[in-house]
Parts: sequence; structure tokens; C-alpha cells
Amino acid sequence: MFHLLKRPLAVVLSAATFTAFTLAPVANAQAACQYVLGFAEFQGAIPTVVGQCAGPVVHNAQGDGYQLTANGVLVWRKATNFTGFSDGSNIWYATPTGVRAVRAGAAADLREALSKLLSEHAFLAAVAMQKGYDGAPDFPAAAAQLDQNSLALAAAISSVYGEAAGQQFLVQWREHIRMFVDFTVGTATKDEAKRRQALAELAAYRTSFAAFLNRANPNLPTNVVADLLQEHVNQLASALDTYTVGNYALTCALVSEAHKHMFKTGAGLAGGIAQQFPDRFPGNPNAPAAELRLALDQLLSEHADLAAITMQKGVTGAKDFPAWADQLDRNSLALTDAIRSVYGDAAAQQFLVQWREHIRMFVDFTVGTATKDEAKRRQALAELTAYRTSFAAFLNTANPFLPQEAAAGLLQEHIGQLSTALDSYVQGNYAQTYRLISESHSHMFMTGTGLAGAIVKQFPDRFIPSGM
Repeated sequence: MFHLLKRPLAVVLSAATFTAFTLAPVANAQAACQYVLGFAEFQGAIPTVVGQCAGPVVHNAQGDGYQLTANGVLVWRKATNFTGFSDGSNIWYATPTGVRAVRAGAAADLREALSKLLSEHAFLAAVAMQKGYDGAPDFPAAAAQLDQNSLALAAAISSVYGEAAGQQFLVQWREHIRMFVDFTVGTATKDEAKRRQALAELAAYRTSFAAFLNRANPNLPTNVVADLLQEHVNQLASALDTYTVGNYALTCALVSEAHKHMFKTGAGLAGGIAQQFPDRFPGNPNAPAAELRLALDQLLSEHADLAAITMQKGVTGAKDFPAWADQLDRNSLALTDAIRSVYGDAAAQQFLVQWREHIRMFVDFTVGTATKDEAKRRQALAELTAYRTSFAAFLNTANPFLPQEAAAGLLQEHIGQLSTALDSYVQGNYAQTYRLISESHSHMFMTGTGLAGAIVKQFPDRFIPSGM
């Protein structure tokens, strides 16, 4: 049975004010780290889950109590008398009949892993089709990175169903990529028969591949999988067609939709596999905490992908650069909505100003690179270095479970990947360019997991499904 992520993050979370979550130590905090009162009782019920005490109780402005443990955070809400614990993925909370759990677990990890690979496939396929149509010198490198992604997907299938199934998957997966190549060649050469043949083969492929997956896992309905594949085919084919006629805004929107669509596909595949192998993939891949994690993963990985292609288009002065820049800003607005849903309007506006500034710095770096203005490049990198520190401090102020040093480190890695990817692109080292773009895509899942984990630790009571 397929679960489709229909609710936006703003619906998953309720709004709160930005300033409410800066923790201040309790005036009479205990001198030695220990559990007392409700936290002691809660830890005593699940001692191995909570782990040893790692810090004193602190309170925020509303009087809510928090206490760090070796394995996560204990939380008490003054207004509701809620007592719970989270490790950033799973949640345990007190009820009149004992402690209950909401587990995302390995099933959510599987959903994230599949979504990461599938969304990278969609982005790389769209880029490779454009590069192939243009006869760009970096097309072979983009195609090679796309095949590296195919190998990683085959390895994921092998890890669940064995080597033989993984090899069968790889043969069929590579075939559908070959069909997209034929469609691209037919488009470039104005060979309408070749285009039609490629689309006919893709239509047949969606049915045969869906049947292949259903034989491996009856929980993956053939018609549902076939429909998901058809949507994928339509998005990529239409993205190329709109690119060839100069409708770049629609091209960019379709690439964005193709990226997002693969998170639906990842959710469906993970749900079916977890249902088939509950012992190997325990937990709920669609638990509220997992929904948050994948929503942030989707937005952040799209940001990295869009930033990389926008910088390429900018350095070459491509006609579609403004459209990619606009799509990147739409992603920024979507991220801002996510921040608003958690921390309120004031924090969202602060986020948007800083986030757009860091994109402006990347634009300056790109312009400096295009014009061979080394001073402008150095200035942009210096500003980005300063930004990573100030933005990490901003995040830590909103959520003390986001360590400033760790956040700054993640931001520095993001900066290094995108700036080096552009440098290698300009130098013609295309293999390195696309390897770095792939790493940048994956890195944002690490970042999304870290952000989501900190939010779940801060607000575990918001991630308990209604009715539990």
C-alpha cells in the first residue's frame, strides 16, 4: 500500500514564536546531574532507552523543562503536564497506563535512503537530457554520474532481495535510461519517429517494471507503481520539450516536480518493503517525525541541486539562468514556510533574509568566476565563511539541540561542495563536477536529518499521531 506525502510541513507542525525556545538554566538547578521527580520516574520505566543523565534540568520562558541524557532529551510541558523523551527519531511519552512509543526506526531510514537515490536520479536525468540535447561537453560526465546512481540503487535492491534481484533491477533500470537517451536524441535530430518509439518503449517499461516489483513484493501494487512511473516519464519528457522551445520557467518547475515526485515513490517503496520485512525494517516509515525529516530532506536537497545547476548556467551566461534562479528562490520561500510552521513569522523572515543572502554570495562567487575577478571570488568566499558562523548561531538560538559548531561544519561542507563543483566545471574537470554535485545532494540529507532530529527533541509532543 502506498503512502503519499500530501500534507505540507506547515500542517504537520503548529506555529510557535521564535523567542520561546531559548533555554535558560533553572536558578536552583541541581549541582550534580541526576534525575528527579517526573523525569526520574520516566527514566526508571525505560532506563536503557533514556540512558544516563547528561546535564541538569533547564527551563524555557514558558516554564517547560528539558534535560539532556546520553541518548536524547527528556521534556516536560508545564501547560499540559506532558512528559516524554526523544532520541531525534523515535518518541516515548507517559500515559496513565504507562510509557508508550512512536517509532520511526529502520523503516524511516529506508524511506530516506530510497528517496535520496531516487530524487538524485530524477535531477541527474533531467540535467543529462538537457546536456545531451545541447551536445554539451559535460554530457558524458553527467551520464556517467547518472549510471553511478543506478549502481547505488541496484545495490540497495540487492541488500533487500539479493544479488540476482539487484542485477535484474539494474538491467531494467538502465534500459529505461537508454529510452530517455533515445527520446533526447530524437528530439535533438528532429526525428519524430524515434521520439515516438522511445515514448512507446517507456510506456511498456512502466508496466513491465511495475510487474517486476510486484513479483518481488506483493505489497507494491502493479497499477500504483505503473502510475508513479508514468508521472516520472511525463515530467522528464515534458521538461526536455519545454526546454527546447525556450519555456524555461516551466522546465524548471517540471524538474522541481520530478525531484519531489521521487519522494512519493520512495515513501511507497519503503512502506511496501517494511510491510514485507517488519523484522528487518521495524518502525513506521510514515511516522510524523519521519514526515518532518523527509520534508526537510526534500527541500534542502532541492536547494543544493538547483544551486549547482544555477551556478553552471550563470557562469556560462545561459539563456535559462534567470528561470533557474527564480526556481531556486521558490525553494527558498518553501523553506521559509517550513521555518514559519515551527517558529513563527518573525523567525521565518529572519531566516529568509539570511538564506537569500547566502545565495547572493554564491551568485557573487559565480560572477567573479565568470569575469575572472579573483578579488570578487575571495570576497564572496569570505562572506560565506562568516555566514556559516552567524547562521549557525541563529539556528542554535532557535533550537539549543542544534549545536552551533556542528551546524557551522555542515554549512562549510555545503559551501565547499558547491564552490569546488563550479571551479571544476570551469576547468573542464566534469567528472569531479558531477561527483561533487552528487555529494552535495547526499549531504543535504544529513543536514535534514540533523535539523529534524533537533526539532523532534525540542517538540516531541507535536509528533505523536492523533488518537494515540
